[in-house]
Formats: sequence, structure tokens, C-alpha cells
Amino acid sequence: MSGDPDIAGSDGADATAARRRMNSAASNAILLHLAAVHRTNPQAETSGLELQRMFGLDAAAVRLVATQLAAAGFVEWDPLLTNVWLRITDAGLAVAERQAGDGHIL
Repeated sequence: MSGDPDIAGSDGADATAARRRMNSAASNAILLHLAAVHRTNPQAETSGLELQRMFGLDAAAVRLVATQLAAAGFVEWDPLLTNVWLRITDAGLAVAERQAGDGHIL
């Protein structure tokens, strides 16, 4: 068992809660980044590879976050493409702008 309280009990509820916290942090960071990109260029799309490099995530983590953000209506993307390209929606932009200073979005 790990000494890190966020991942202690990796076979139970503690591990599930830790994964949710990590996923939520990644979702928040990506949504805030997409909002910043949008402010620079409203038509811009951000690649999954850029997000991997920027946030130290693997491809599966980026795809999972993209899926969740799209399901919430916060981003547009084509899940059938091999390469992930995300664009923030008006709903995602509103959430990011409203919560940017709060430290949590989702």
C-alpha cells in the first residue's frame, strides 16, 4: 500500500476517489487552457499531443478527459479520429470563465 493518502487502499473506494480527484484536476486544467486558447483565437483547436506534453498526461488520460468534457457539452471533438483535437464550446467557455478564479470547475 502506498504512503500517499490519495492512493492508499488501491483496491477500494480510496483509489476510486483518488482517480476522480486526479481526473477532475486534469479536466479543470484542460478546460482552463482551452479557454485561454479561445481568448487568443476563437477558431483554434488544441491537439491531444499538446495537452499530453503540457500537463504530463498519457494519450489515454487525454482521451478520457476529452470524452468527459464532450459529454458535459464543454468541448467539441471527433472521437473517431486517431488524433484528438479539442475546441471549447460556449458552455465550456462560460464554465471556465465563471470558475477560473475559484480553483475548481467540475
